[in-house]
Amino acid sequence: MKRLSPVYTVLSLAYVGALFYVSSLPGGATPAGRGFWRFAWNASHIPLFACLALCLTLAFRRWPVRQRAALVLAVGSALGLSVEWYQGGVPGRSLSPMDVGLNLTGVLLVALICSGVGRRSQDDTTMCGNVSRSMKAKDAIEFHSRCVHGFAAKYQKAPDFRERYSVWTKLIEKYSSPAASVLDVGCGVGMFSFAAAKFNKMVVGIDASPEMIEFCKQKQAELKVLNVRFGCNRLEDLPGAGLAKADLLLCSSVLDYVDDLPHCLNVVVNLLNKGGHLIVSLPNKSAIYRKVEQLTFRLTGRPSYFAHIKNVATLGELTRQLAPRGAALVEAHFYAKLGMSFGVLGRLADAPVLNSLFVAVYRVR
Repeated sequence: MKRLSPVYTVLSLAYVGALFYVSSLPGGATPAGRGFWRFAWNASHIPLFACLALCLTLAFRRWPVRQRAALVLAVGSALGLSVEWYQGGVPGRSLSPMDVGLNLTGVLLVALICSGVGRRSQDDTTMCGNVSRSMKAKDAIEFHSRCVHGFAAKYQKAPDFRERYSVWTKLIEKYSSPAASVLDVGCGVGMFSFAAAKFNKMVVGIDASPEMIEFCKQKQAELKVLNVRFGCNRLEDLPGAGLAKADLLLCSSVLDYVDDLPHCLNVVVNLLNKGGHLIVSLPNKSAIYRKVEQLTFRLTGRPSYFAHIKNVATLGELTRQLAPRGAALVEAHFYAKLGMSFGVLGRLADAPVLNSLFVAVYRVR
């Protein structure tokens, strides 16, 4: 039988009691008219009920992701309606359809975002099996080494990974040339290395995980791709690896995990020929999802991969760090909306606050 978390259940009940208390205040205790304070009072319904939804999410955290999201929506919506109905009987107050809508908006936003975090956490277990629960990885290399086959499968099954592949492969094709050489730093299971091999003369894939490199070599033999080779090395150690400079360098979801970001930025820029292009991604610091993910990890320890995240940034921050190193921004795209794909939400424009990742292209002068 699934159990509620006692601490967060009590917190949720206390929060509900506080909401009913505020709703019991007579009309004179709330701002009147149509001015700024009245607008701010009404708008506060969204964060107030978003906090309630977060408490409920934590109370139901032992439940499966889909059931948890449904329960949070059902209970949060019922409470949002109940509070307004109760308020309608208070002297000087009324039941406001607009306030009901704002209450439900706060609940819905948190339910969707926390569902995305929950799905990512569930993916950790799917990819890495029970070992991710029983024994913590000492670093990002060990974490991903345990997840090789699960990680590769996600490019076939997970909507966010399919979106990533689509965004990246379009950029790879755009900045490729039949005579060009490519370095794929942090190649993982080799998806982008093999994509780049279709459009370039030679591709070298580098990863710090021996298990990832072994998988790539097996895949290479299976696909019979001749213009790719793979090697095992850490990004930080590449200056001494004897690699030739490339015309195009790929760095997907690698800088997130490095200890010394300035040094690693120097490394990737110095591995490019003049006029070469760097395609790089990082977690989007300004995304709502990233803030909720960080809070969820602090409270629950999930998703487990977050323990190894060292760097997040905005596009502007990364661009300012690369500019003194001679790399100028060419274009950028935001993707992984709210950390998930949800119908209409999944088709929203490239608003940074709604997208948990960004990929940027820089040209080395």
